[in-house]
Amino acid sequence: MSYSKPEVSLITLLLQWSHRRVPEVNENVAQSTVVVNDITQEIASVNQASSEVDSGSTQVQTSAEELSKLAEQLDAMVRRFQV
Repeated sequence: MSYSKPEVSLITLLLQWSHRRVPEVNENVAQSTVVVNDITQEIASVNQASSEVDSGSTQVQTSAEELSKLAEQLDAMVRRFQV
């Protein structure tokens, strides 16, 4: 297959243009990678905080149930001593 002079010139220009743009694309990809890594770390932090909140909520629920039982026991004791 042979190319005409205008086709070769066009191909040459496109290759030159591509050659100049590849470093720019690589830099954009590198910057995007940094941003994605930062977002990933933030998501992991949010996930960890969410797990801690869930654990804390479970502890609060357990403590509230225990406190309710103690309140019932105290109420029963107080009623025994009423005149």
